[in-house]
Amino acid sequence: MFTKLKKLTLSKTRFDWNQAYRLGQVKNLQVLKLKENAFTVMSWKMEPEGFKKLQVLWIEMADFVSWEASNCPFPRLRSLVLISCLNLEVVPLELADLDYLQEMTLDNTSKASESARKIEREKKKKQADPESGKFKLTIPY
Repeated sequence: MFTKLKKLTLSKTRFDWNQAYRLGQVKNLQVLKLKENAFTVMSWKMEPEGFKKLQVLWIEMADFVSWEASNCPFPRLRSLVLISCLNLEVVPLELADLDYLQEMTLDNTSKASESARKIEREKKKKQADPESGKFKLTIPY
């Protein structure tokens, strides 16, 4: 399915979050932007076997409240951007275990900011390891 697709932006599609796992099956997907209620539901539970090559995840104006990412999906994720996810309470702490994660931006996503700071603290602990890259958290006010 879409074996050459590397970048995908969905906007105003209002798909059910339970169908998001299908995007994780796109083998070469590197950049995924979900904007303006591309998906709708209160909770997003990530499947560990998807998104093997995803490097950039951009979620904007999503209405989900909780996000579960056990078993650490996104092994290659470098950048996470969350914009106007007003109801999101927590960014999964498991993302701190992603070796490639270099930057996270939360803009107008204030409920989840404390969990993002916890991820930042965990990443900074690991920065003493020369194999680990630098991590930058941006939360504009």
